[in-house]
Amino acid sequence: MSIDINVYTNEISDDLIPAILEELNKFGMICEFPPDFSLESQSGFLPIRFRVPSSTFENMRDKDLVSGFELSVDDNEMDEDDGHSEEDQEKLKTYRKLVSFYFTGASDSFELRFASLTSAIIATLTHGALSDCDCKVLYDGASIMEAARDLIAGDSDLTWRELEYHEFEGWD
Repeated sequence: MSIDINVYTNEISDDLIPAILEELNKFGMICEFPPDFSLESQSGFLPIRFRVPSSTFENMRDKDLVSGFELSVDDNEMDEDDGHSEEDQEKLKTYRKLVSFYFTGASDSFELRFASLTSAIIATLTHGALSDCDCKVLYDGASIMEAARDLIAGDSDLTWRELEYHEFEGWD
């Protein structure tokens, strides 16, 4: 399963990074981006180092883990045949930047969580819009965060045998 999520916004800057991490940490994780990470120039895989200190899975406690997703930031050049309704296309054209999140879901159990939450957080912090792979567009911050929470709700159903994760070995 692969998923694309797009955030349409007017401004995106590195000033958002501390606020993004603060919001991610509200979901029971301690997160960190690579030291050289920049929202203004990111294109490609974005690794996220994290810990889940209160994990119900003992084998994960006190371990530094890593997950991530593909992220790119570009100028918004709306394609007329992008699958959105005419009304949404008109609204989305007004945004200057497009932040794209892509993940395959094949690597680990946390990709969906991080792509969903990070995209929702950026859309909310920048008063932007979020569009999922079905071209459903959300414009309200509360609705965006609720959708992200719903999408990751399935995490709690995983057993320790189903849980796939990678231990952090460095930023290389």
